[in-house]
Amino acid sequence: NSLYPSLPYDTRKDFAPVSLVATLPLVVAAPLATPANNMQELIAYAKANPDKLTYASAGNGNTSHLAVEMFKTETGTKMLHIPYKGSGPAVVAMLGNEVSFMFDSISTSYQQIKNGKLKALAVSGAKRSSILPNVPTIAETVPGFVVDGWYGILAPAGTPAAAVEKLSKAFNEA
Repeated sequence: NSLYPSLPYDTRKDFAPVSLVATLPLVVAAPLATPANNMQELIAYAKANPDKLTYASAGNGNTSHLAVEMFKTETGTKMLHIPYKGSGPAVVAMLGNEVSFMFDSISTSYQQIKNGKLKALAVSGAKRSSILPNVPTIAETVPGFVVDGWYGILAPAGTPAAAVEKLSKAFNEA
């Protein structure tokens, strides 16, 4: 409610948690022209050039936005946020050198990284990603820094406990 105080629902009151489905790290993707090739260089550049780096997000309050805000706090850096209407337009902005980097879903940026059109500076998970095994974690530079996106299943509040339990069991088995 802090980010969106006028939502037509209250996530804590209007939904019942059923199951965590998946967690996934983000990738710190950047255009080839970005003056950093790893997180140490990104932090050093940001500290030497406050507000010169711009970062894209998939929208205000999105994981891609909040992860960088947390990163800025942890590293004492200042960078400018450029929100987009989704990850796709943000990746297009990186390809056009409109922004310096983005904490993005690996699934969205992977093909551009694989094809050499973007570079991967780090991943945000607790361990390296099997999809990008040569890319270090942010925590290798900023100890303890871990951000995972997650997907979960919710049911409407008031769903009978037996139904929530049955759904939860089915999702966990799947």
